[in-house]
Amino acid sequence: MRVPVSVVILTKNEAGRIRECLESVRWADEVLVVDDNSTDETVPLAQSLGARVLRRTMDLEGRHRNWAAAQAAHEWVFSLDADERVTPELAQEITALLQGPPVYETYAIPRRNYIGDRWIRHGGWYPSAQVKLFKKSAFRWEETTVHPRAIGPAAGELTHELLHYSYRDLADFVSKLDRQTTLESEKWVADGRRMTLGKALWRSADRFWRAFVGKQGWRDGVWGFLVAVMAGCYQILSYAKYWEALLRLRHEPATSPGAQEAAETTPVLCDLIVLTWNRADLLRSCVERLLAHTPLPSRLLIVDNGSTDPEALGYLDALRRRHPRGVEVIRHPANIGIAAALNAGLARTRAPWIGLLNNDAFVTAGWLEELIAVAESDPSIGLVNPMSNQFGLAPRARETIDAVARRCRAARGRWIEQSRAEGFCVVLPRRVFERVGYWDDTLGGMFYEDADYALRARQAGFRSVVAEGAYVYHVGGATIGRDPARHERFAASAARFARKWPLAQPQRMGWILGRERGPALTPAACAIRELANAGHKLWVFGAAGQVRELPRHLQVVPVTLPRVGGSLVALWRILTKKKRFQRIVVEPGALARAVRSLTPLHRAMVEPPPVRQDSPDGVP
Repeated sequence: MRVPVSVVILTKNEAGRIRECLESVRWADEVLVVDDNSTDETVPLAQSLGARVLRRTMDLEGRHRNWAAAQAAHEWVFSLDADERVTPELAQEITALLQGPPVYETYAIPRRNYIGDRWIRHGGWYPSAQVKLFKKSAFRWEETTVHPRAIGPAAGELTHELLHYSYRDLADFVSKLDRQTTLESEKWVADGRRMTLGKALWRSADRFWRAFVGKQGWRDGVWGFLVAVMAGCYQILSYAKYWEALLRLRHEPATSPGAQEAAETTPVLCDLIVLTWNRADLLRSCVERLLAHTPLPSRLLIVDNGSTDPEALGYLDALRRRHPRGVEVIRHPANIGIAAALNAGLARTRAPWIGLLNNDAFVTAGWLEELIAVAESDPSIGLVNPMSNQFGLAPRARETIDAVARRCRAARGRWIEQSRAEGFCVVLPRRVFERVGYWDDTLGGMFYEDADYALRARQAGFRSVVAEGAYVYHVGGATIGRDPARHERFAASAARFARKWPLAQPQRMGWILGRERGPALTPAACAIRELANAGHKLWVFGAAGQVRELPRHLQVVPVTLPRVGGSLVALWRILTKKKRFQRIVVEPGALARAVRSLTPLHRAMVEPPPVRQDSPDGVP
């Protein structure tokens, strides 16, 4: 079955080149032009040639490309710029490829790059393959200002070439070099990247040498030499503009009182508190993904817990200047612990929703919308975690976290209860914070604070749940793992937590349901839920109709038994379980006697279901 394809072309004042580009893709099922506010005849010309035209102002190049691809009518997208041409041979190869389902989800296409009418064959300019043909559900660009990276699965390769008229002439080459180095320098400043003159000079020389000698640019003669010189100039020009921008930043006045007052009165839906300590690499990824994937009106409160890393501190300074109204940085000169640092952020919140994140939590599209929607679906829900590798859903081989998030979307609106919320990424309504209060900073400053908060929330009548339709990846232990005293801190926190919450030791339990159905099953379901919320792990054996009535809980594993021989299957599963049960709950009778007779084999305590006189609603 033939697979349709959309050609998506980005334009800005390309009236002189758009006709040839569009005429080279007449074979496509759809041609979509996304125009960046052209002031020439680009739009009417594209419309007259049959293209569908949308307008959008480019903010970040990668984000602009992702948005454009998302507007395509078909799943397969062929991405072009107005200065690119599809040869008849390439068009024929793509058409043949799409006669049936392609083997790969992305395809790289070699390009002939031109300056004027001169094809530059060496110096790294050929074949210069790029991913141009892809399934939009499996591919995206890095959301950055210049030279966005392609992010997706391993790509197949096409044979025939795309013609890329990169520059009209050398003057156009120099003009684009000036513009791109400006964007590159701005990116360095925004990312808090540290660049020195020595490093810039070395990279400039290295780029020239690799282009002219290593990649044989000398074979293109004078053209090859000029291209290599321009490659080297890219780094030193970017550094010069970066250095100049830092000088300006040092002499800029602070935010005016009027601007600060406007920022304080801007209504936001959610205050997002990010706790960070050094690790600029994680912080940058965390924040950039938050900014890219949080369209709801939010304010970002970054609590720096005594960072000493110059790169991390530089990034925070640049971020605050880049987003003066949407980002607030709260700095502590020393590490005061997780709970105390979060409390400093909580004291600044005013929005109806609050989000708490570690700097190693990487959000995906739709994360906050789904967490809030789940919390709003039931007034007893107080703390909401997203689905995550923290709960066993890790990316498959060569799968991106965004691809995992797309898999999770089928579960939107669904949630599953858990015994304790995890602190790596949790959202709560302000009413919960007002009832439960601040985090307990007496537990040692690093461990058990999230478990304590979840238990206090349950005491106040609120559940902790996982929203199955949202996904956030958690690196885990990235900063704590660098603390040499972490084991001693953990032991001390565990002792304090045990004194505050004298809970029973969690156990692995097997529960074999009797013949009860419907309302008669409610007491057992309530007891199972209470045990799960106490931290016990329960494998519950029952018929299909019984299993469907069990509470959905991360600590509850339903096991469906066949109609015939169900008791024997339950006994077999109990005896062959690798990690043995410590307790087995079973109704009094013949099956209970059989289970007790096998105690020397399974070595578990056998007991009847607890007697319940009531079946309360709400949170047990």
